[in-house]
Amino acid sequence: MFLEAGLPAWQIAVDGFPLFSISFVFFTLNIVLIGYYQALEKARMATVFMLLRGYVFVVPTFILLPLFIGSAGLWLATPLSEMLTLVVICIFFLVKSKVR
Repeated sequence: MFLEAGLPAWQIAVDGFPLFSISFVFFTLNIVLIGYYQALEKARMATVFMLLRGYVFVVPTFILLPLFIGSAGLWLATPLSEMLTLVVICIFFLVKSKVR
C-alpha cells in the first residue's frame, strides 16, 4: 500500500509482518483482561498491566531480542512483550482466585 513491490523495505515488511501479527492474539486478550480489571474498579492493577505491556516488557525485548536472533527480534519483540504480559495477568488472576 505504501511501498512498491520489490523495494528492500517492502521485502522487509513482507518477511516481518507474519512475525509481528502473532501479537494480535495476545494484544486482544490483554486488552480484554485489562478492561475486565477496569470494570471491577481495580484501576491500579489495570494500570500496572498496561505499563507492563507498554514499557516494562517492550523496551527490554526490543533491545535484547535482536542481539540474539537478529532482525526477526525486532518483529518478535511486541508479540513477546504481549505474551509476557498475558502470562503475568493469568498468574495474577490464578493467585487471586486461589486466595478467595
